[in-house]
Amino acid sequence: MADQNPYDENFYRAQKDGSYRSAELTIPMLFKWLPKPRTVVDVGCGLGTWLSVFKRHGAEVLGVDGAYVKKDMLYIKKEEFLEADLENESVSTDGERFDLAVSLEVAEHLSAKRAPTFIRDLTSLSNVVFFSAAVPMQGGTNHINEQWQSYWAKYFADENYVCIDCIRPQIWDIKEIKVEYKQNILLYVKESALGSYPRLLDFYLSRRHDKQLLDTIHPDNWLGVVYYLHDMMRKLRN
Repeated sequence: MADQNPYDENFYRAQKDGSYRSAELTIPMLFKWLPKPRTVVDVGCGLGTWLSVFKRHGAEVLGVDGAYVKKDMLYIKKEEFLEADLENESVSTDGERFDLAVSLEVAEHLSAKRAPTFIRDLTSLSNVVFFSAAVPMQGGTNHINEQWQSYWAKYFADENYVCIDCIRPQIWDIKEIKVEYKQNILLYVKESALGSYPRLLDFYLSRRHDKQLLDTIHPDNWLGVVYYLHDMMRKLRN
């Protein structure tokens, strides 16, 4: 990471409200597919906006992120936050496993060499991982490894986790949810544990022979990039 911390107060102020509202609208959709988790860990939790919504639904939570997180801005208690260098350290919770592991729009901030071990860390924490990461040309602060969704699915497959794309269709048209979540959120479940989640198992079995269209761009994201490029071209011509 550069000497100057890119994740300053302005970074968090710019994204916290949209993140929180997205969590409020998305998390209930998740509960249509699996029981409400009693314990949730969020790796790369930022201010803990998503965790605060899981708490409201009764979960005990743990947020993991870097020392740069502004502790006075946290949406969770300070004792529910664990400092970790996500680029250079394996995520360790002393062997504790959780009902749900979350990592949303985090992996793109880590190097490509960290990608396989980061996914291994997530799968070591839970049988169910709620995951999203930025796609190519999505743009954002310190995005150094933007990849298609299928790139991450392969690393999860190496850990024997299957991809279940059951959330995106439910939130695709909800305007209040930030586009990166609508576009990128996927659920990964340990294949041997699928029997514990009947609805997910039914969903998986009914579609396992279909080609998964994981690498999907939301129209709002596409238009945002096009408008930006048109604006840049106009400025260059002037």
